[in-house]
Amino acid sequence: MPEQPLDYGLAPPSRRFRKLIFALIGLVVVAGSFALLPSLSHRSSRASPLLRCKNNLRQIGMALHLYASRDGALPHTLQLLFDEPEYAFSTGDFLCTSSAVSPVLPTGRESSPTSLQRAGGASYVYVAGGLKLNEMSPDIVLAYEPPENHGGKMMLVLFGDCRVETLVDGGPVTKSRIDDLIRQAERGIKPVVLSPLPR
Repeated sequence: MPEQPLDYGLAPPSRRFRKLIFALIGLVVVAGSFALLPSLSHRSSRASPLLRCKNNLRQIGMALHLYASRDGALPHTLQLLFDEPEYAFSTGDFLCTSSAVSPVLPTGRESSPTSLQRAGGASYVYVAGGLKLNEMSPDIVLAYEPPENHGGKMMLVLFGDCRVETLVDGGPVTKSRIDDLIRQAERGIKPVVLSPLPR
């Protein structure tokens, strides 16, 4: 004898009831999404200053290369790069948005009406001023952002090939590389070369 399905005395759900259930599920999903938005935007707002700084350094690096290909050498100061109308830089391109540290004032002439000097300087330390085009290589440091700009925990470095590396101060190897870079820059050594990672 074939088995008969159990009948609990309930009628199958109507089409209207099923639509209502799906609408309620959709409403719960949308409400959950809105509940998550503040935490997601908080994370992205923490990451965005770092990404903006990397992007700023990369743009500065490309402009430095264009300047050097035209003049045979890098400009002596970032101010000279800023003054070039063809690069269309704004003062914000030279400032870190998360920096609690006063920007580095550029040295040299002040000719632009919206000069970096009047804007308070740049957040990035330019260490390759006057370097000849034929002296540039991928391991040469063009500029860096001091660790203090991001809470003392990391440093952004712009290399000769427009690569931007993030050095995170998480151990003795990285700490010594950061210290070595800053020491070279403070002594005026040119070109500044970042020591490679030990293998």
